[in-house]
Amino acid sequence: MRTLSLLSGAAVSAAVLTACDGGVTEPPFLPETSPTPADEAASNATAVAPDLASFRDFLASEIAPAISDGDAQALLTHARPQHLTCDGQGFAPCEGLPDGTVLEGIYVTEWATDEVRILPVREVAQDFAEMTGRAPTAVADDFGGAKPALYALAAKSVGQEGGFLYYALVSAMQFRPPAMEDLVRLVRAYQFAIDTASPAGWTMTGVVRADTSGQEWLSGECDFCYDHWERWEGTP
Repeated sequence: MRTLSLLSGAAVSAAVLTACDGGVTEPPFLPETSPTPADEAASNATAVAPDLASFRDFLASEIAPAISDGDAQALLTHARPQHLTCDGQGFAPCEGLPDGTVLEGIYVTEWATDEVRILPVREVAQDFAEMTGRAPTAVADDFGGAKPALYALAAKSVGQEGGFLYYALVSAMQFRPPAMEDLVRLVRAYQFAIDTASPAGWTMTGVVRADTSGQEWLSGECDFCYDHWERWEGTP
């Protein structure tokens, strides 16, 4: 049985996304169009997300090259900052902040904890850059090498209206601070949503960070994490 802290951390990140004007609205990670009858007919009992083909194409053309090149700027070009005005209603990113504080950035959930923050896009980019810069050479495990790589894609149904979360699962290895002796495998589940206003058709709306227990995301067997999971071509 999973711990309550693991469940609540992910649940909060999915619940508190807001519109750019600061008002709470429908979560932006939900698709903006309903599945067509053909999409519905193609879906099986495991509710495979209807926009997987489009998401695969987007990852292949935009995200996989950015990750392979270690290009944080290209990766975060697709980020859509969210705005949240703290109003005393207990949203996790507002904890300890006075009412009226306006937060802007990307929702970041720390996997297996209750911690949810809104971080500026530049900090999310810096996190990826550090994964690239700190990756040791000539090191590998069952999940591949140390350099950040797109390991898999995933999708999860949310709510009662047929919406889905889409994830690009990126993994790397680095030495654990402060001793910098033990290697740890990191996972970043970059969350994307369909966005018809974006030239690429998708935007990044959040990140799940896992620095110690993220291998569940890479296993293909985490029912809580996703409904659909597929290994990216060329990964171990």
